[in-house]
Amino acid sequence: MFFSDSLKKLKGLFGAESSDGLQEQLASLRLAVGQSEETICSLRAELLDVREELRAAKQELATEKGARQAAEAALASETTARQAAEAALADERGANAALKEEVRKLSLKLHHALARLDTDSGNSSKPPSSDFPKKPRKNGDAKPAPKSLRKRSARRPGAQKGHKGAGFSLPEGPPDKIVYCLPSQCGGCALAGLCADRERVAGTHYVVDYVVKVEKIVYKVIARRCPLRGGATLAGEFPEEAGSTKQYGRRLRLLPVAMFNYCTCSFDKISRFLSRLMGLKLSVGWCWEQYDKAGHRGETAEFKEEVRDRLHDEKVVSADETGARCGGGNAWIHTASTPELSLQHASMKRGVEGMKEGGFLDS
Repeated sequence: MFFSDSLKKLKGLFGAESSDGLQEQLASLRLAVGQSEETICSLRAELLDVREELRAAKQELATEKGARQAAEAALASETTARQAAEAALADERGANAALKEEVRKLSLKLHHALARLDTDSGNSSKPPSSDFPKKPRKNGDAKPAPKSLRKRSARRPGAQKGHKGAGFSLPEGPPDKIVYCLPSQCGGCALAGLCADRERVAGTHYVVDYVVKVEKIVYKVIARRCPLRGGATLAGEFPEEAGSTKQYGRRLRLLPVAMFNYCTCSFDKISRFLSRLMGLKLSVGWCWEQYDKAGHRGETAEFKEEVRDRLHDEKVVSADETGARCGGGNAWIHTASTPELSLQHASMKRGVEGMKEGGFLDS
């Protein structure tokens, strides 16, 4: 339609003469247009193909993008998990290091404790009193057997020939009690009295024993009327050792002091021993009170001062120290002595410092 109208217009302009040329030109144009249309159609088809390919590419790209995002998310979660695992591993390593340090410290403490338990007076400076109770050794003995350095001699054991013995000596004076030991057959015999004229002493044995006797003394104050003083009433006075209505005597009060100072017994043992020996109820507090009162009365202090002065006058004095349990701990008992005198002092210090506390050394 478009070409027909164009052809009519051209005919009107150029006339009939040139219509043939125009038709040829028109035919060529038509051919060119047809080719152009075919080209356009092919281009359109190619464009559609390209669009489809582009759409497919976009879809593939979107799929790849989703997969990449999923992979990135998985990688991020994996990274987070790895970081958490690394943090947990670091914490575990720190905890393991702390546990190892704690185990090392405890092992060191155990080693020192075992080393202290294995020490005694034979392999350390601990006093012999700390050796008890001792745990059994490998051979079952609680204490190693002593090894004497003396060699066996040809002399027989016991007293040697020419030795003047210092054996049993009887107390002077007559016997306090005589016990006659009759034959067992004479017991209950009706004629035992007829044999008295024909008996003799076939043998004599002596027994020296000690008898503890509790003596109860009663002090009574007597009041009298004196005719020389117009009938005035005169009354006696209680002595110092009987100042109260009931008390123990001076000798009994000094027994705990002597047992503590001389025998180094604890007040608990002193109380139990004296109570059972005498049948009295002597408490631990009472025994300690007698020791304390003796110190305040000056009896113990005066005696110690006298012994200390006499020790200072001696030419040779033996000084020694030994360990002992005192007040729940280890203390040192310092001793200065001669064959006749002995003075002891408990101190927490050893050597010269402890002896100075007891007054053994002036400087």
